Amino acid sequence: MTKTQRQFFPVDVWRAERRLLCVLLCAWSFAVPVLSQQVDLAAKLRLAQSFEQAGEWKKAAAMYESLLESNPDGFVVLDGLRRAYTEMKEYDKAINLVRQQLWTKPLDENLLSVLGGLYDLAGKTQTADSVWHVVLRRDRQNANLYRMVAAQLIDHREYERAIQIYLEGREATKNQLLFLEELASLYGALHQYEPAASEYIKLVRSNPQQVTYVEARLSSFTGREEARRAALVVVQKESQQTPEDVPILSLLAWLYMDGKDFDAAFEQYQRIDRLTKANGHEVFRFGQRAAQERAYAASAKAFREVIEKIASQDVLPLARLGYARALEELSAENDTIALLSGRTPAATPTSNEKTRVSESQPTFQVALALYEGLARDYPNTDIAMQAFFRIGMVRF
Repeated sequence: MTKTQRQFFPVDVWRAERRLLCVLLCAWSFAVPVLSQQVDLAAKLRLAQSFEQAGEWKKAAAMYESLLESNPDGFVVLDGLRRAYTEMKEYDKAINLVRQQLWTKPLDENLLSVLGGLYDLAGKTQTADSVWHVVLRRDRQNANLYRMVAAQLIDHREYERAIQIYLEGREATKNQLLFLEELASLYGALHQYEPAASEYIKLVRSNPQQVTYVEARLSSFTGREEARRAALVVVQKESQQTPEDVPILSLLAWLYMDGKDFDAAFEQYQRIDRLTKANGHEVFRFGQRAAQERAYAASAKAFREVIEKIASQDVLPLARLGYARALEELSAENDTIALLSGRTPAATPTSNEKTRVSESQPTFQVALALYEGLARDYPNTDIAMQAFFRIGMVRF
């Protein structure tokens, strides 16, 4: 600052500014190395994680060990080093690492469960069980502790031992609805299909809204015939005990459909329709599903029941259309079979036969008569348009 400038600023202000500038410069000189060190640690951590993702566990372990010297309490570093030791099967090193962490966190259930898992991997099964039961005894009513221990066993593919932990949790908590999905999945993985189905049944009984979800879960193993039969035995037994339980009947009907036993499935849909007073909607829904599965005889039977016995006006036109469509497909199947076997396709029926509602030995003429009736009864509607379209497809 020049002499002229000082005339306009008090001396004390000028000196304060100089001191502030010195302080800022000193702070910057200390901050730059610290910031540089932090950047260096972050870069090393990213490198260690990249080695881990690439499966280069020795390099990852070496990098984590280097980071541990600078950051001995860093959870991310400790966890990464433990994973590296575990993957290299250096279980003693991993165990010592976790035990060091427990010196500062002796009540950490997660660390104790991990320690038990390391002892288990090292072949020290009894020690592992002892450590895990230390965790469980902390709070016998805490379901999450059982899940924590079971997760270690599941990671090691020790499914039967995991099942025992879950069952022990049920007994301790006096809650037989705990761990339903966990146990069902484990039983399924062990090909113990009846116990798996029993757990899913409990889930449906505890929450009937879960029927669709349970069907999806069962489908993961009902592709095997022995699994589907085992599940069917369980669900049939349940339906006999509670014959008016609609969610159980729905599950039973689904299993029959899954096994292509359409007649048995149809019976269950009839029961469901009566119990829920659905006025034909459940039977109609079965007819649609059977048609999607190309089970046209079963589909025609269902649609005919809606037409002749139930006749709910809101679903009647669609049932008539579905029935005509099923007979059309059955006619095509019969003609194909006749041609392949060297026989002449069925003759055209008389005028009286054309309007008869029957799916026995159907011909295209019966289907055409039904389509024409729909077009006449529901003019200028989407039903009529679909009927005309099918007439065109059959004739041309």
